[in-house]
Amino acid sequence: MADFHVSMKREPSILEPFRRQLPVGTAQRITFFGDSISELDRSPAWFGGASLRAAHYGESCVRLIRRMVPASLVQTVYLGRGGENTRDGLLRLGQVQEVAPAVAVVAFGANDLDHRPLSAAESAVALRQLLEELLAHEVPAVVMAAASGDPSLARWAGAGELVATQAELCATLNLPFVNTWQELYWRKIAGDTWSRYCAGPDDCHPNDRGHALWGHLLAECLLGQEIDTGQEGQ
Repeated sequence: MADFHVSMKREPSILEPFRRQLPVGTAQRITFFGDSISELDRSPAWFGGASLRAAHYGESCVRLIRRMVPASLVQTVYLGRGGENTRDGLLRLGQVQEVAPAVAVVAFGANDLDHRPLSAAESAVALRQLLEELLAHEVPAVVMAAASGDPSLARWAGAGELVATQAELCATLNLPFVNTWQELYWRKIAGDTWSRYCAGPDDCHPNDRGHALWGHLLAECLLGQEIDTGQEGQ
């Protein structure tokens, strides 16, 4: 399991309003705010690296929530945009605020490592500003770890440091952190391969298996409980 359980124990309250409304059947929106991995509905042929819309991690997450809480009425709003780093996300925060979601899933970092590089410290400053602005507008936030290709490759060598700064920041702000990167790292140590979950060892975009894993871990975080998904994400 990913180590979001640690941060969840520190902050049991921020997701409680969302959880309380699930069995009541209140309509609630989740926004997916990030880079190309969180991008849906902007291009008819792009699904964040997945092969089809239904395989995207946001869709997978919501299916699991509905399975666990059949009365829930969870709606998705996708605000991902390809090529953006964390600093770019600051310029689009108004889009999240307009939606007024029950939860904002924040998933930046891949482009901080490669396409539009930021140092780990610069990325952390931008992420802190972004999260503090969301909290100031009373939008609960959950942070997904930065995606990367295989960290043994030079292109992604800084991923571990960046993810560590994200985790530390979330602990400081008492926000849930879903450490998908650490989960893949543990699986690689256990003999698995990074490319089983990504389009390739040098590609940060999750494939269908990777999206299933992301959706599984995120759903567990949002519900605050473990979910048996059988082979999904395995």
